[in-house]
Amino acid sequence: MKNEFIKKVLKGAEISLMSTFITASVFFGSGMTALAEEPEEADVNEYLNLTDLSEEYFIEETDQISFEDYIDYEIDLAQENQISSYNSSSFVGRNLTGNNKLIYDRYKALTEQIANGDASSSVCPFSLAELGLDKQYSFAELGVTVDMLDTDEGTEAIFDAFYAKSGFDKIEIEKICAAVRADCPYERYWMGLNYRMKGYGVRALGDGTANNTYLFFTGDMEYCITVNDDYRGSGKYDVNTAKTKAVKETISSVNGILAEAKTKSDRDKINYYKDSICTLTEYNYDALYDSSIAYGDPWQLVYVFDNNPSTNVVCEGYSKAFQYLCEKTQFSDPSIVCYTVTGYMGDLGDEGEAHMWNVIHWNDNTNYMVDITNTDGNGDGFYMALPASGDVRSGYVFSILGYNILYVYDEESFLAYKESELTLSKGSANNNEYVENNNNNNNNNNTSQSQEEQVKEFVKRFYVTILQRPYDDEGLTNWANVLLSKKMTAADVAHGFVFSDEFKDKGYSNEEFVARLYSAFFNREAANDPDGASLWINSLYGGKSRDYVFAGFVGSDEFKNLCAAYGIEPGSYSPSGESTNPQPQPQPQPSPSGIRIDASGVDPAKLDEFMERLYNEALGRPSDPDGKKNWANAILSGQYDAGTVARYGFFASEEYLAKNKSPEEFVHDAYRAFFGRDEDQGGFDLWVNGLKNGTYTRDEVIEKGFGYSPEFIKLLESYGFKVYQ
Repeated sequence: MKNEFIKKVLKGAEISLMSTFITASVFFGSGMTALAEEPEEADVNEYLNLTDLSEEYFIEETDQISFEDYIDYEIDLAQENQISSYNSSSFVGRNLTGNNKLIYDRYKALTEQIANGDASSSVCPFSLAELGLDKQYSFAELGVTVDMLDTDEGTEAIFDAFYAKSGFDKIEIEKICAAVRADCPYERYWMGLNYRMKGYGVRALGDGTANNTYLFFTGDMEYCITVNDDYRGSGKYDVNTAKTKAVKETISSVNGILAEAKTKSDRDKINYYKDSICTLTEYNYDALYDSSIAYGDPWQLVYVFDNNPSTNVVCEGYSKAFQYLCEKTQFSDPSIVCYTVTGYMGDLGDEGEAHMWNVIHWNDNTNYMVDITNTDGNGDGFYMALPASGDVRSGYVFSILGYNILYVYDEESFLAYKESELTLSKGSANNNEYVENNNNNNNNNNTSQSQEEQVKEFVKRFYVTILQRPYDDEGLTNWANVLLSKKMTAADVAHGFVFSDEFKDKGYSNEEFVARLYSAFFNREAANDPDGASLWINSLYGGKSRDYVFAGFVGSDEFKNLCAAYGIEPGSYSPSGESTNPQPQPQPQPSPSGIRIDASGVDPAKLDEFMERLYNEALGRPSDPDGKKNWANAILSGQYDAGTVARYGFFASEEYLAKNKSPEEFVHDAYRAFFGRDEDQGGFDLWVNGLKNGTYTRDEVIEKGFGYSPEFIKLLESYGFKVYQ
């Protein structure tokens, strides 16, 4: 994973402690007489020269880099020093010695103080006395002569003698930084990527004779790591304590989760942690896809526990949060251990993408894969999972949601852990083989979930996906009991959550409402099905009730399959006495203006051509096959007419709105999409001016000027649509 960026970080900035030492051209006094000549009398207060021992590692003067480069940075830093940046149980700093250990101890303490909001600077000073470097030695005491300075070899021998006499051991700032980062995986959230040691060096003074010329260290030393932009004060080593103190308060919310889980069994503890994390955060797609977003809070557990729905995380945040809760837990079985690992994940046969997840060693002496990131919104197939095939070195294949998904460890994981700790037991395709430590011993066998456990897992998903909070024990028991006793079906329980006062009080928009239903009923994200989600969202804006949309999700095959996986009867639901099938029957539907557009006789090739023009003219791109197929089916089934699809499906879509078109651009696009031609000046000016002075909204422009205009009707008829007025 090395690249030019990494070479610059770890190679280009290295400074040899010997390369800048005093050379043969050492000068005395103001006369600057070289040693090769007869030395002049010199004032002992004059310095012969200074060798600066400062070192600095920097990345183009910035800490703000992409996540991919950051992962490369962490892995290379770990490999260079043979440690892991994510195995917080390793405590690699204890392997340091001498001044390296002294600096590590002090800086680790400062790191924790900064994380707690108690320190305003990341600079840690050290006096020469603290480092044991406060003595001076004459050339005679060192057993060297002044004329040895005439050659590089002689100069090197002088400094070797000086280091040996003073007890100096090389301060390895990279190794110290790597150790601090490794041993403070949660506290290091404030750290940037640059680090340095500065402020001290080696000097010589005297009269040029061996007995009266001395070498000594001078200047106190500072060790420091830069502060990233999210927590930086006025300078790159200054800390904004208001922000770090806020983080301290944020992390304190973890105590509530730990307290709630305290009386639960070991398995219920980690289940509760998983549910809590998935409730408190969502996946941060912006941080994943927007390369301008630098590594920072979206990769930290801070954004999981801050109770702020607008701050979300990527895989690193999910994984750190889960391990943090596990590390803060005293399990009844002490053999339970959680690890955080890095590597690549993707469909079998693909290259995969950088990813972080957990491995948990359970009390049945089995290692399970835990991917909280993909559990969120996708169900428990990624949680406590066992592979269908593979091995620790080539990777493990998991059969989840109908896919064969490959997880491969990277080299850093093998630096952090033994192969036995990363080795997973072979499992089955359903990946639900994990056990509860009922007897608080190690004699449990790996068993499948009971019917009661499966029903409870079904109910828990509605707490997480609909109410967006962890379950309460009383509520969980009550809902599970009515399902187990057959007093209610899955549809009845789902209705109880979706139309509860607690859910209604959240005041979700139509978009958010549909997104919640996707997670609960389809076990996937609405964001991954933009066209399908738009159909439901637009039906709400078109006057359909939420009751109607709910019935559509209950009646779907996906929800029935989800219920079958939990062994639960799905049931059915009819909104206000309507048919249990919420989809309109194939028939021409009237528009708001009374016009009906019938697509039943349209040639599929012509309909395909019509859809392609909407993609080209409205969105400015070619169609995607699934999206075009979904819209075409909606038109052919009579769910939406062609005008509604153009108006809401394209011009009111998130993709189009995100383009932030000017009034002129918007009206131009409408002419091209609805009329198939460029604008005429009179009509163009009318609609543009109406938008600018507030006479019309954009939706009104489409409705009044384009959506069901004679020219658009003529265009539709050219594609084979029948229009009734």
